[in-house]
Amino acid sequence: MADSLPEDERVRYAAFIRECQEPGHGLFVDRHGTCVYSAKACAMLKKLDGSRPKYRLAVCNDPSRTSSGVSESMGAAAFRDWLDRVRAEEHAYGAGSLIGHFIHPHCLNCRDRGESVRDSVYVREWRGWISRNQGANGLWNRPEEDDFMGWNGLLKMYGSFSCTGTPVPNAETIMRTILRNRSDAKGSFGPGQCTNYNACHLLAHLSADNNLLLCDEVVEAFEWFTACIAARRDPASGFFRRDDIRPDEGGPDAVGTWSASKQTEWIEAYCRHLLHPDRDAPPAAGQGTGLRC
Repeated sequence: MADSLPEDERVRYAAFIRECQEPGHGLFVDRHGTCVYSAKACAMLKKLDGSRPKYRLAVCNDPSRTSSGVSESMGAAAFRDWLDRVRAEEHAYGAGSLIGHFIHPHCLNCRDRGESVRDSVYVREWRGWISRNQGANGLWNRPEEDDFMGWNGLLKMYGSFSCTGTPVPNAETIMRTILRNRSDAKGSFGPGQCTNYNACHLLAHLSADNNLLLCDEVVEAFEWFTACIAARRDPASGFFRRDDIRPDEGGPDAVGTWSASKQTEWIEAYCRHLLHPDRDAPPAAGQGTGLRC
């Protein structure tokens, strides 16, 4: 979308985003008091006019949660304790979000300071946490949590793997966990819009990033899910129902239509990659930011 805007509008929008960043903590806060994820704001600036934020990016956007007091001035032991506390106190989706919202902006800050991500004590501690806590399903949810919470949490950390150059370990196990959770009765991989969007994103990227790992299984699952998406379309209005709403539970709406579009996006990107592996790789991973460090 940004590419289609006139240059003067791109420059004006970029200036607005830069002015939303607060110097004290580096958060991007709009006039309504809403915080925007730092790495996303950074990505939008890059797309609009190639500029960078005015100040160092904030890590962990929400100081009211488990991330209270977290900063890039923490020592290694304190950061390690925080990682363990996040896993104990947050569900896997929330934990992945908090950790991803530290590591990814931190890597972008390292880049802007001319520092090596490899030398970061936080990246080293996070990699150790990843190694210690990966479950038998390949994910980082606690044993009592559902698998889909684990892959939702992984999606939130995917940008951290990407920008630190860290391969996602045991990719095949993760993919098989997602594939075995598909339900013909429900027409989905799991409950909720993001759960299914994230499943498609991870299957596409983990396969493409690992020499088309489980390609046949992924294609078959995407064919199945494409039919599930098509079945959610209301022919009268053209809108789609949400993943977890059956015809007798609610009507189609804009959210369901947006969800169908985003889920299809990753399926389409993966299929293009199969046809032209050297030219059409799926969009760069990283919570949609397209940034690598």
